[in-house]
Amino acid sequence: MKVIGRKSMRCVMAALGLLVLSIGPISPKGSFVTAEAADGAAAAAAEIPQEPKVDADEDGMGGAEGEEEPAIPGATVQVLTDGDFERITQASTGATTGDWFVEFYAPWCGHCRKLDGTWTELAEKLGGEVNVGKVDATANRGLVKRFGVKGFPTLLFFSHGNLHKFAGPRKLDSFIEFGGFKKTDSVPVPGPPSLAGGLKGLLTSVLKDLEGVKDGKMPSQMTIMVLVGSLLLLLVLFATTTLSKPPPQAPSKRAKTD
Repeated sequence: MKVIGRKSMRCVMAALGLLVLSIGPISPKGSFVTAEAADGAAAAAAEIPQEPKVDADEDGMGGAEGEEEPAIPGATVQVLTDGDFERITQASTGATTGDWFVEFYAPWCGHCRKLDGTWTELAEKLGGEVNVGKVDATANRGLVKRFGVKGFPTLLFFSHGNLHKFAGPRKLDSFIEFGGFKKTDSVPVPGPPSLAGGLKGLLTSVLKDLEGVKDGKMPSQMTIMVLVGSLLLLLVLFATTTLSKPPPQAPSKRAKTD
C-alpha cells in the first residue's frame, strides 16, 4: 500500500475546502445551504421593516423595564426597637431624618389594636413629610423607661430635638393637625442611655420578668434571648478554660544508680 505524502495530503484538504465553500454554510438543522440561498435570505431580512426604538427621555418612561419607583420615606409605619430607635430617628439630635410621630403600644391593649388602621392611614397621609413609627413597649423596656411611658397607647412627637406628647382625640384629622403644627408644650428629648445604664436597665427588666415566671407569666422575648445568650457564653468560657489547661505531667522517674 502506498503512503500518501504530505504534498498529496495538502492537495486533498485544499480540494475539500473549496468544495465546502462552494456549497455554502450549514443550517442549524444540519443541511447545507447554498451561497445563493443564503444571499437571498439576507436580502429578504433587510427588507423587513423594523419597529422604531422608543427614546426613554422622550416618552418620560426612563429606567429599565419593570423597574419600580422608589418608595417614599415614611410612607409606611416603621417598627422601632431599643437597638435601632436612635439610629433611625436621631430623636435626641434632630439631625437629618425629620420629624417622627411614634406610638408606644402593647399587643394585649384593645385601644392599641383599634388604632392600628388609623395609624397606618396616617403614615400614608403624612408620607414624605412626617415619619410614623411604633414601638412594642412590652419588648423594648429601655425606650419605655427613657421616655417615661406609663400607659397605652402613648403617642409622642419628636421634632428638632424636642418631645411633644399627644393628648387629644385619637382620630386621623387630629393626628394630622398635631403633626403639622405641634402647638403643645415640649421638653428636650432625653438622650440614649449609656452602656452601663443600658446594662443595668436590661438586668432589671430580666429580673422583673423572672419574678413574673413564678406567677405563671411568660417571660418576654428579650429576657429569653438574654438567658440563652448567657448560657451560650458560659458554655464557651467553660470549653475554652478546659481545653486551654495543659495535660497533667507524669512524675519523672530518676535513673537508678548502682
